[in-house]
Amino acid sequence: MASVVRTLEEHIRDLYRSCPDLSAGEVLRSALDSDQIFDPALAEANRFSLVRLADDWPLAAVRQLIRLFCDALKNPSGLLRFHYAQAIGELTGRHDLPLIEQAKLFIEPEPQETDLGLRAYFGYFLNGYQRERRDIDQLLALERHLRSLDQSSWVSLVFQLPQDALNNEQYRIARSIQSLDGLRLLQRFYQSGFPLPEAKPSRSVLVQYERLAPSQERDRFVESVKSTTELMIGSLTDTAPEGLKHSTIEFLSERARLLPAKRAYNTLMHLVQLMKLDRDIAAGLHARDQAIELLRLLTPAEVDRLVIELRNSLGVSASAHIPAIPKLLSEALIRSPAKRWTQVIDYLHELIKVGNPLQSVQAIQTIYYLIARSGSVELQSILLLCLLSGAAHHRDDLAVLSLTTIAQLLWDRRLVSEALGPILPKLLFTLEHRFTTSTRLAYFYQPIRRILSETIDERTELRDQSRRPAAFFPGSFDPFSLGHEAVARAVAALGYDVYLAIDEFSWSKRTQPNRIRREIMRLSIADELHLYEFPETISINIANDKDLRELQSLLGEDVSLIVGEDVIRGASAYRQAKLIRRFHHLVFARSESSDIEAVAAKLGLSIERIPLKGYEAISSSLIRSGLGSRRDISQLIDPLARRFIYEHDAYQDHQLTKDALVLSDDHLKPVISLGSHKLHDPISGAKIHFHCDETTLRIDQLEGDFFHLVCDVLAEAARQGIARATTSTDYPELRMIGFLDNQVDLRTPCSLHFDLDDLIKDGYRQDERFLRTLHETRQKLLLEIGRLYPGHFILPLYQHRVYQRLAQLITQKNGVELTPTDPKRLGPYLAVPFGEILKKRVLPNTVTKSLHTEKYFASDLSRWQIEESPDYMALENQVRMIESFDRPILLVDDLLNKGYRLRRLMPLMQEMRLGVDTLYVGLISQQGRAIARSYDLEVQAAYELPRLRHWFAESKLYPYLGGDSVYHVSSGISPAFWPSINLIYPYNRIPFLSQIPIEAQYSFSRACLDHAISLLEVLEELYQHQTDRYPQLRHLPEWVSLPRHPYYGRGIVPEESRKPSQLLRQDREWLDRIKK
Repeated sequence: MASVVRTLEEHIRDLYRSCPDLSAGEVLRSALDSDQIFDPALAEANRFSLVRLADDWPLAAVRQLIRLFCDALKNPSGLLRFHYAQAIGELTGRHDLPLIEQAKLFIEPEPQETDLGLRAYFGYFLNGYQRERRDIDQLLALERHLRSLDQSSWVSLVFQLPQDALNNEQYRIARSIQSLDGLRLLQRFYQSGFPLPEAKPSRSVLVQYERLAPSQERDRFVESVKSTTELMIGSLTDTAPEGLKHSTIEFLSERARLLPAKRAYNTLMHLVQLMKLDRDIAAGLHARDQAIELLRLLTPAEVDRLVIELRNSLGVSASAHIPAIPKLLSEALIRSPAKRWTQVIDYLHELIKVGNPLQSVQAIQTIYYLIARSGSVELQSILLLCLLSGAAHHRDDLAVLSLTTIAQLLWDRRLVSEALGPILPKLLFTLEHRFTTSTRLAYFYQPIRRILSETIDERTELRDQSRRPAAFFPGSFDPFSLGHEAVARAVAALGYDVYLAIDEFSWSKRTQPNRIRREIMRLSIADELHLYEFPETISINIANDKDLRELQSLLGEDVSLIVGEDVIRGASAYRQAKLIRRFHHLVFARSESSDIEAVAAKLGLSIERIPLKGYEAISSSLIRSGLGSRRDISQLIDPLARRFIYEHDAYQDHQLTKDALVLSDDHLKPVISLGSHKLHDPISGAKIHFHCDETTLRIDQLEGDFFHLVCDVLAEAARQGIARATTSTDYPELRMIGFLDNQVDLRTPCSLHFDLDDLIKDGYRQDERFLRTLHETRQKLLLEIGRLYPGHFILPLYQHRVYQRLAQLITQKNGVELTPTDPKRLGPYLAVPFGEILKKRVLPNTVTKSLHTEKYFASDLSRWQIEESPDYMALENQVRMIESFDRPILLVDDLLNKGYRLRRLMPLMQEMRLGVDTLYVGLISQQGRAIARSYDLEVQAAYELPRLRHWFAESKLYPYLGGDSVYHVSSGISPAFWPSINLIYPYNRIPFLSQIPIEAQYSFSRACLDHAISLLEVLEELYQHQTDRYPQLRHLPEWVSLPRHPYYGRGIVPEESRKPSQLLRQDREWLDRIKK
């Protein structure tokens, strides 16, 4: 395994090795298939990345990219058109394509595209072209082509021609244009020596102004205009022509220059308002450029006032992400005192972390212009840390923009090596994370990686960085707090590189998923140098000597451990002669009076105390408590991490530890033999009298609460191959498990797993109304399955009964008591549930650690696969974590029939040579036993149905409460939601019921929707009663552990302001329509 500590060159090589460059076809497919090319928030990054990637492409691929940009121009977003028009021009220039041919995309669009208004963006196309190539012959050829074709496009082109390319024919045409644009164009000819037409009186101030040559006469005319109120108001209206706005801006700017003390600041403030309110991109940019020219006329006090106004204007713009305000703010800030610099930079940093999307984007743009204007090492260093926060942002568009901004600064050679060097390791770690977690965005990062690689090759001084000693800081970090960050920063200040690892060895705690905790930590340390995330692909248990030796091989023999004093006092590893006692320890103690040095001395430990200094009272439990009670936690956690928690609805569940199963050893498992039997369950008081021969079980008498007991007896009969069961008396309860005319077929039974209990949060699932409704829906669901398979046995599997049987088997194997002991005495085995079972529970006196798996469908339902649950580590990494427990393994699952989960996991375990002692399952079939034998596994089951026809899971049938996930599809509501597949109508066909008549499938699906509506209505009423809030879909995470919504198709999401039950009623109407 490669070392975690790498040189810059090694890091770049690893990036190329793990994420090779995409081909032109792969890039184009990725941009198109993911719809990212049509996302206005990614337009600037798309332009930068794709234009540079195309440098190495064949010409046919470049033309395909231009066509893709053209298709995206149909989007009404002005921002997207602004960038993509320039991108097409840049590609035309970089690849020397025929200018007239590409210009026709704007000036001679296809008939179906004439209404798109693309001619307005022809000027931006020319801007992009001239940035890359100034071919005067091609420009003049295009100018001649436009003379008789389109006047406005011709004017745009002539405005951009070099002064020495202007000629008499162009001058003649310009004189014939009767508009402000024509007059403004004649001013340009005047600069090349052409005369202006004789000035004529006009009622329009702007027409008179444009007819006058720059002279004292024009100055006198400008001064003679007493009131500019009408001009200012006119320039702020969206309907004003572009030429009028441009002339007004120039007139007001010139008027301000004539009397700056009285007019400059007010004029500049008007231009700022125009930038904020006008949707015309060209007018906004022209106003910005004129405002920058006026800055030099302001007094220091006026500049300071302007900076405050511009700072507060970030995020207020009618023309979206156009960098008008950001560039002006950077220019004004350059002229401000140092004190104002500090305040504004801190504000920009805060906006990147917690501002609204537009504020964050404009903060990043402001930082770009500040760095581009400043060569100060100190200033660039501070601003690059702000961009690192953006690069680590959980919003992909902001991360892409931040990384693209750094790449643009490198491309333009604006960054000094002294500022770039310290952040490069952190930047490469961030880029590596992006490559591995956002594969759909890989083409954005590819040119950034290339620019970084070229920069490191060119600047040899960047590679001369001395190695710092490493410190390893493991913890559950649930969540990562400012206290954790303070410890890590204090250690880094001592000269260490700190590697923070999210561990999974606090097995009795109910923690957030690994990647949620990891992301919170990563966001918290994003702008902290020398603090790094330890890879999730490597599992280190500090109580395992093998893992510690691997840690030394990765971080160096001199690696130190960072731990809290409670770890040294309580961990059993320190009481044994283990390798951990040879490590140097950096210990943080919450109390200055702690005697940890004396404790360490008795253990023979080398330690160094790390003071917390003001962070002693901050803890993860305090944050969890604050989130649970909706208190302010801003002083306890990084603001970007706090925002991530709120957006993901994390820590809604107040319970901190997993439930310990409370069990008894009185549970009855019936044993059946030929003859008459009388069974009595002492727990329920149920009694059953039955007679059994080789083919039939005859029930003679049932007493008390017999339902569960008779289900167990029939399940055992089915296991033994008895064909049918009969009863002489019609018991209504027996109809629910398949009895028809007082008999039931036991040969090919079904099972129904009642698993909804664990998905509802504690404050709701114990409510009497919910329990009553749940009981009723379960009875109805059994009857509905009975209608699908009339007369066939249905085994209802209740979680608590399955848990009871499995716990008895596992604790017996582990040699421990069935009830918790004090003091705790753990058995030698590690129980590893890997299905839905025991996810939130631990077995008595048994180390219990789940592997989190999920079934994922392709979005078109053509295939599915078993992978890690959302927000959990990859399955390979979870298995490595299990290996680090260094215990023999007992696997536990709900069901073993076709064995999909087992087949996914066993190769991973075999590859890592993990010894699985026994497999325990809730229900097993004959086919499942054969699969277990193929892996040479001993298997024990709570229930066995050899010829299992089909199994149903309650939660999978109820939209919004359960389902299976969709591969690589995120929710449009909130990251906390999982778009899911429910295999019922109207969402999908029901493949496992293909032999059942379609009318019966519709009836079954409608019943499932009815049951889900009933359950959701009760939960909604409970929520409204407890919180006094109207229950909406967005509130679902507050009462459901794994909130889901049906997957209707890419980009289609339910309305989050409506009740889930209302949305389901709408789906039920949809089902009724397709039935007809």
